[in-house]
Amino acid sequence: MSKVWTYLATRCAMIALVGDPTPALADVPDWVTERPQQSGYAVGIGGAETGEDALSIVRHRATAAALADIAAQLQIDVVSAAAHSAAEDDDGFTSSYESTTRIASSAALQDVKIVATWCGEQNCWVYARLDLRQREASLRENADRRRQRLEELLERLADPSSSAAVALAAGAEAASLADDNTLVMAPWLQRFAGITLTGIEQLGTPAIEVIALDRGLPAIGLPVRFAISPSTSRVDPLVWTDGEGRARATIEALHGSATVTACIDVAVAVAVPSPPRRCVTTIVDQPRRRAHLELTVDPTAQPVLQAEVAAMLTAGGLDIVTRTDTASLSINVNLRVSPVTVTGGIHFTRIDVAVAVADRGETIHATTASRIRGAGLTRGEAIVTALRTPGAGLLEATTHGRRVRVRVAPRRSVLSGGSSS
Repeated sequence: MSKVWTYLATRCAMIALVGDPTPALADVPDWVTERPQQSGYAVGIGGAETGEDALSIVRHRATAAALADIAAQLQIDVVSAAAHSAAEDDDGFTSSYESTTRIASSAALQDVKIVATWCGEQNCWVYARLDLRQREASLRENADRRRQRLEELLERLADPSSSAAVALAAGAEAASLADDNTLVMAPWLQRFAGITLTGIEQLGTPAIEVIALDRGLPAIGLPVRFAISPSTSRVDPLVWTDGEGRARATIEALHGSATVTACIDVAVAVAVPSPPRRCVTTIVDQPRRRAHLELTVDPTAQPVLQAEVAAMLTAGGLDIVTRTDTASLSINVNLRVSPVTVTGGIHFTRIDVAVAVADRGETIHATTASRIRGAGLTRGEAIVTALRTPGAGLLEATTHGRRVRVRVAPRRSVLSGGSSS
């Protein structure tokens, strides 16, 4: 408390002798109390209360307010805050302003200069200025570049030698630049009409494949989006067509059946009542296949391991049966177990395993793995732990033993915006 009274006494003495050192109203720059009038410039004055925020944050808010002041004079609707970078050099505080303000007319404020900044105990003020002549020149230059770019894009869209991906991407960009989208939509729709998307029916691994053609030739480099239902299954969301116009998406966590929709993903920045689409819907089935398990292992562990291995294969999507004449698959597991060591009540072992899967007598998968580690409270548990590891290859065998059927669904009314073929 004594330090506080000492400080107050000292401060009062200083004020009595030399006056209050705190910046008074007279110290406030003239531009804070009276807006400067400069011909050919739009002047913005912005202020922000100091509060408890850091000085850099307060200056940021004051700069944003000064920008909004200029924007209001130019009749520009500011729809988001501004950002700026500030630095301090030997000549005092200077600020280089980079406008990230988005405005309704899609034209950003440019060339705003920070003339001065002043901060008192309660407020920070920023004096910003925009050279209107320079702004008009910049707008004309931007308009010329925009017109030139639009002409280039329209030529690329109409060029019959351009690939579908290049032409459609050019049309999408042109639509975002053109004041009248009708100039773009006619050639864009004409080019889009020559593209077809077809699903490929297949029986095999869990994957969806479609083919895109551009006037009968492979459409290379087109983005294709995939969506799957139910959402418990997963599919690659975005794939580009290859040199043959094919796009292949892998399916994961498929149980039973699912519906997959593939659509050419071409963004068109135009407002049309019914956007054109190219989609195809496929139905994916994964029926459980009957499989007969033949396990070769130490006879003392045969009963326990037979049940455990059968349970793992069943969890992998197979239906394990005892009769070979009712199964289309045959899975042979040959297991060799190393001697078990016990440490602290824990059993440790290594296994060598060979797995072969045959479909109606024809081998479709074969793999071997050596010295796979396993640990458990019992010898059998240690062996099962080793078998459950990915390195053992047993779970991989269930994938090769499954066959996925992909069928192309009929066209549906949900795709009314465009052709589904």
